[in-house]
Amino acid sequence: MRELEKILEEIDETIERYGKNPYIDEKVTDLCYGLNIAKDIIRKHINDGWIPVEERLPEESLNSVIGWDEYRERCCFVQYYGGKWALRADREPIKIIAWRPLPEPYRPERSMN
Repeated sequence: MRELEKILEEIDETIERYGKNPYIDEKVTDLCYGLNIAKDIIRKHINDGWIPVEERLPEESLNSVIGWDEYRERCCFVQYYGGKWALRADREPIKIIAWRPLPEPYRPERSMN
């Protein structure tokens, strides 16, 4: 993953370099726009399935998910209800920055092979 982070840094440097060009034209603007799209694609791979809450919230059918708190200190089983995130056990409000659906349940018969 460190390689992808280095690529993101290089893209940022390129955007900054072109952004300082006093002769910015449509081609430069299009280039920078394309580089920002590339950054988004790379970030999706870095996040490994985590969905930022700014991108989208879970559908109502996925009321229980795994979430990361705002301090990136704990990953926990949370519910999204009424526009708020809460720990399932005690309904303590919590600020979640990213989430992902729950994995499939464990099935011992699959691991016996």
